[in-house]
Amino acid sequence: PMTTPEPADATVFSEVVTPDEAAALRDHLDRTYSFPWNVARTRSFDNGTVVTAQWPREWEPRLLDLAQQAGAWCGLPVERIGGSIGRYDVGGLRQWHRDREPVGMPSTAQRQLSLSIMLSCPQRDFTGGDLEMTTDAPRLASPGHWSEPDHPTRINFAEYDAAAYTSATLHQVKPVTSGSRYVVVIFAGTAGRYTLG
Repeated sequence: PMTTPEPADATVFSEVVTPDEAAALRDHLDRTYSFPWNVARTRSFDNGTVVTAQWPREWEPRLLDLAQQAGAWCGLPVERIGGSIGRYDVGGLRQWHRDREPVGMPSTAQRQLSLSIMLSCPQRDFTGGDLEMTTDAPRLASPGHWSEPDHPTRINFAEYDAAAYTSATLHQVKPVTSGSRYVVVIFAGTAGRYTLG
């Protein structure tokens, strides 16, 4: 099932993973590949802790199928995917960015569709961490700090749901204020190699 698209080009698909699948992905991240990102490692993970890991290889067909279903609904063909499992701890955030940048990041050029699959429950497992999108362009207020756009749209999606949007959509994750926000982020398209980059 899915809900009406949000004004900033997001479509929410309900319950795309089961509670057991979500628990297995959270456990995979916590047990094996935890790596804290910070501003010294990548320019977009600003001063907050975001731990990421590649999903287990056996999950690739399942996640590709989800991306293909979302792509069919959104009118975007999907043949390949990439991405990661992420955990946003207190203070974890992503400032305004696009998953496909028009210039300067060739590793993102083939991304057409992005999906965020929520693996934890907003308000129960974490607070803050809202996914926002905008059609307004934020301005660089100072090095590493963007102004807030005039009319961001908060994307409401619950545990086990997926938000799908074009990879060129400007979006951010607000800081997590308590708990941990777990999410799978998928980048999808028809060619190329998809990296977290």
